[in-house]
Amino acid sequence: EDRFESAREMSFALSLVTERTGARPDTAVAASPAAAPARRAATLHRLTYREGIVYDARFAPDGQSVYYGAAWEGRPVELFWAHSGNPESRALGYPDAEILAIASTGEMAVSLKRHNKGGFIRSGMLARMPLGGGAPRAIQEGVHEADWGPGRQFAIIREAGGLTRLECPIGKVLHQTPGWQSSIRVSPDGAKIAFLDHPYRGNDAGNVAVVDMEGNLEVLSTGWSSAQGLAWSPDGHEVWFTAFRSESSRTLYAVTLDGALRPVFQTAGHLNLADISRQGLVLVVHGNNRMRMQLLGVDDGRVQDLTWLDWSLVRDISSDGTTILFDETGVGGGEFHSVYVRDADGSPAIKLGEGVNPRLSPDGRWALTAVEGTPARLFLLPTGAGETRIVPTGKLNCHNACWFPDGRRICFVANEGDGGLRLYEVDLESGEQRAFSEEGVSPMDLLVSPDGKFVGARGPDLTFFLYPVDGSAPKPVPLVGAEERVFGWNPDGSALFLFQRGALPAKSFRVDIRTGERKLYRELSPADRTGVDGLTRVAMTRDESTLVFSYPQSLCDLYVIEGLM
Repeated sequence: EDRFESAREMSFALSLVTERTGARPDTAVAASPAAAPARRAATLHRLTYREGIVYDARFAPDGQSVYYGAAWEGRPVELFWAHSGNPESRALGYPDAEILAIASTGEMAVSLKRHNKGGFIRSGMLARMPLGGGAPRAIQEGVHEADWGPGRQFAIIREAGGLTRLECPIGKVLHQTPGWQSSIRVSPDGAKIAFLDHPYRGNDAGNVAVVDMEGNLEVLSTGWSSAQGLAWSPDGHEVWFTAFRSESSRTLYAVTLDGALRPVFQTAGHLNLADISRQGLVLVVHGNNRMRMQLLGVDDGRVQDLTWLDWSLVRDISSDGTTILFDETGVGGGEFHSVYVRDADGSPAIKLGEGVNPRLSPDGRWALTAVEGTPARLFLLPTGAGETRIVPTGKLNCHNACWFPDGRRICFVANEGDGGLRLYEVDLESGEQRAFSEEGVSPMDLLVSPDGKFVGARGPDLTFFLYPVDGSAPKPVPLVGAEERVFGWNPDGSALFLFQRGALPAKSFRVDIRTGERKLYRELSPADRTGVDGLTRVAMTRDESTLVFSYPQSLCDLYVIEGLM
């Protein structure tokens, strides 16, 4: 990415006015039009100065020290300590550890060997350890996020049976969804848990919600196109969060338990709220984030950057490798996101319409896409001349879809009401639809076999299955790991291609589902790994001559803000 430290500083400074000429570069006063009236000017103190990703951060009980997990200069993630006024962070000697929460007693909850599962989700081993140091004690595997709950018990988010579950204590389900949840935070009095509820996997659009310890749910604010980062105000009267609806950077908001919403602070670039201290200091991660898209010619070695707007996520590639289908779900994509096609030669992209997760029809004439709503619907966008068509899915809430080889039928993952996700097929001519799987299917890694007889998809606990379209029992594919992403079939349907998430270079493999043989196919990696922790998606032509992959790149800085309360 052609960005330099000075450019990042300039971007952040667009909404800042220095206190006086010659003010220190790590301290500035906010002049944002979105900022609410305050008793005094908001002042920012910069804590980090290196290139890379800050994953999360928390205040220590003293309200001055900060603990955070970061991957600097392309190195693996580790745990750091920082203090306002000290420009140098100190590594704590815990590689592969990220902060999740800090108790008032000074005990930390950390995630060990946390890895990128895709779709904004990171998962690892929940462990507890003293703030002053000492060996971490493992508590629970497969935890996405955690916070300290009443009685020193944990509130956690994890996945089970194809659903994302919020539990407190561990094992007691308070809320579950076929989508996903993030930013779990227990209220100061321990009576409620605030979190971000995301209806669709792989999409950070969502709502701000609160659940009590008996599972009673209240939605405080809805309709956010992107929402990441949440914390309680010190008095427990408000939930603060960072989000945007359309055509703006992620902004800091506050919402009361009655649903009264107010903007608090806005700046150029993206803000992620990390924490609020008991003294009212606000800890934020400021990032310049992009989803980049790169083409690789397998035979000729050609490499071309095809990134268009700020979140170019490849979804499909034409059989001849000349047309790339992708969506834009960042700020540039708008409130309902956008679907584009772009020629592999790098000529300008063409917007087809709104939606997410598009797939090309076998003849290349249509882009099948999902449009969020209640329920989410499927549409066919013409890639050339023609009118948009609605796919007949009734009242089903559709999460992901792909084509059958005949181009007349569509396979999709959907649920009805509060039910779990199932696989469906619909005939575009007759409109007839039917389910051919039990509940518990994940919308990840959905692809139809070349003969149209099987659909590959994740089942309960993310096991990869081949689901017969005739409705008979699914067949597990044990050679595909839970943390790997399947991205294609070979022409005769005897082998699958997959890649490893959360590692660079990302190793891809060819798995023969008949013989059980698993071979290394190739290693994939962007040239510049700074701020990159893995690939998100890969698309490949059936003849294996062209690959396109997308990967998020984040360049982050950590700030403490005074004066917002």
